[in-house]
Amino acid sequence: MMRAPRGVTLIEGLVSTVILLTGMVGVLQGLMFASQQNSIANRHTRASVIAQELMSAIEQQGRARLLATGGLFASPQCAGTFPSAVNAFKGDLAPTPPALTAQGFTVAATCYIDFDSLGAAFQAMTPGYSAIDRTTYERVVAVYQHPTNPEVLYIGLNVGWRDAGRARVVKRFSALYDTSTNQTNLEY
Repeated sequence: MMRAPRGVTLIEGLVSTVILLTGMVGVLQGLMFASQQNSIANRHTRASVIAQELMSAIEQQGRARLLATGGLFASPQCAGTFPSAVNAFKGDLAPTPPALTAQGFTVAATCYIDFDSLGAAFQAMTPGYSAIDRTTYERVVAVYQHPTNPEVLYIGLNVGWRDAGRARVVKRFSALYDTSTNQTNLEY
């Protein structure tokens, strides 16, 4: 005696649907996570480019122009206290970066600049910094002058942004030397 072919019961169909949906939800969560990580990586890359452009612009100004009357490091915006508006992006700029303290320096910052609060003349130093960048990133510069070695200026630069409610920072560090006392005749 042959049995008639049996179909799928309602319960079997529901169980297989639940298993399929569970797998699809897992795949979608993976895609969302990957997209979020890609966005974070893109912002980090852009912040790195912005930091390099600003550090290059500062180095191209040269020590003499930066310290001259009206220069970036002699401007009224060059305050001795860290700007509270960008406190979340302070990183290790205040009070002394570990890169300096590790070498035995006790250097106090002589200048902190919220670069995005400066006027158009200083904004022109980095023409690639777009209106979209201005709404996403904050640029903070710190200048340190060693008390026993005033011919060297240490420059710390942070480019910060918020991702998922968390402050993130890209850091750059450089030094400008006084070429009149530097025997190698190199400024940075």
